[in-house]
Amino acid sequence: MSEPRPRPRAFRLDDSEVVIEPQFEPIPSGVNAAPIDEDEREIEIAQQRGVLARWRPSLGALFWSGLGGIVSLGVGLWFTSVLEGLFARAEALGWVGAALGALTIIALIAIFCARAVSRACTPVSPSPERPTTATPRVG
Repeated sequence: MSEPRPRPRAFRLDDSEVVIEPQFEPIPSGVNAAPIDEDEREIEIAQQRGVLARWRPSLGALFWSGLGGIVSLGVGLWFTSVLEGLFARAEALGWVGAALGALTIIALIAIFCARAVSRACTPVSPSPERPTTATPRVG
């Protein structure tokens, strides 16, 4: 059996028996990079330009993002007003509506998770450049 560990204790920092270990110097940040030849430098610049070019969103992406946000807000406000109406009519109806809304959200999450798992487990289909055609059997 191993030795029992000492119990944690509280102590004061100004106590003379407390010894603080010396701080180590941090690693210098000015590390010299390896020299890069001119061809490699051009490749690095082209890669940085490509990353920056892919970062800009298209107008279609901005449109669909905005439309999705507006629809989400509309659905959320509609659901809130339905729940408020149910609670105003009877508290039990409001709780039933809230439970059904939670059930709908849980089912939606389960559907998305099942889709993600099925997509992750399906093998990759062949590319359209190399179609796989079966040779017909004659005879």
